[in-house]
Amino acid sequence: MSEPLKYDMKFRRILGSFPALADDLNVTYDETFLRYHNHACPNCKEPMKIRDGEVKNVGTISLCTLSNVGYAVSYALCKPCAKKVEKLPQFIWVKEAVKIEEYLVEMVPRFKTTRENKQ
Repeated sequence: MSEPLKYDMKFRRILGSFPALADDLNVTYDETFLRYHNHACPNCKEPMKIRDGEVKNVGTISLCTLSNVGYAVSYALCKPCAKKVEKLPQFIWVKEAVKIEEYLVEMVPRFKTTRENKQ
C-alpha cells in the first residue's frame, strides 16, 4: 500500500469522533478509503489537490454507514461539493449519498466482497 494521505488538524479533530459514532451504530469504523483512496472527490470524481501527501482542498469530512456490510467509512469531499451538499434538500442529498456509497464500495474491494458475501 502507498503512503497514507494526511489531513489538516481541523479535519483530524473531526475524524477523532468517528470511531465512537461507528460504535454507537454497531458497525466497524474504517479509514481505508480516506487514507489510501481519497485521491479524487467521491462525489464529483475530480482529483483532490495533494501537496506533500496532504489533501489540500477538503471541504468536509464525512462518514458513510455501509450497514449491510457492517462498516462506517470516512471520506473527504472537495470544497465545491461540500458547498453544493449543504445547500441541497435532504431528499436530493440522499440520492447523492447513494452514489458516494457505491463509489466507496467500488474503490475498496474488501467492502464489495463483504457485501456480496452478505447477500
